[in-house]
Amino acid sequence: TMSDGQQQDPNTNDPGAQEPPVDWHDKFLGQKKVNNDLEAKLKTAYEKADRVDDLEKQVADWEKRGKEFESAQATIAGLQKQ
Repeated sequence: TMSDGQQQDPNTNDPGAQEPPVDWHDKFLGQKKVNNDLEAKLKTAYEKADRVDDLEKQVADWEKRGKEFESAQATIAGLQKQ
């Protein structure tokens, strides 16, 4: 059997029982960094979305020109057949 000196009180010597105090300042800084990272990602996403909008406008413009070109070609072809 264990003598009284060796017996462990479950509440004092158990390393899991004594949690270190929460470092709120550290937590705050960590959260702030996460927020900054998210804001940067969001900004990048918005910039990409703007570029996509520009590209879509450009593609729409080209498609319109393409249709105009095709109808012009069809008109030319029609005139050549006459």
